[in-house]
Amino acid sequence: MSKNSTIQVRIDSQIKQDAREVLGELNMSISEAVGLFLKQVTLHKGMPFEVRIPNQTTIDAMNEVNSGKGLTASDSVSGLMKDIND
Repeated sequence: MSKNSTIQVRIDSQIKQDAREVLGELNMSISEAVGLFLKQVTLHKGMPFEVRIPNQTTIDAMNEVNSGKGLTASDSVSGLMKDIND
């Protein structure tokens, strides 16, 4: 399939730079990544990943995890299982 179409996208310069660095580690250009994304959109007949707006319960849970509230650590699997079962 010949590549004869161009897409222009406006995006924050920092996001572009960050993406370029990540994709560089994958030996992939931004153009190749966008092409791959669009191929996946056509294969999935939609976004190739779930796009959702979280409800308040989910937002509260994410905030709790991000703040470290209610988190515990275990030194072993058996200790973790004991904590889960208690």
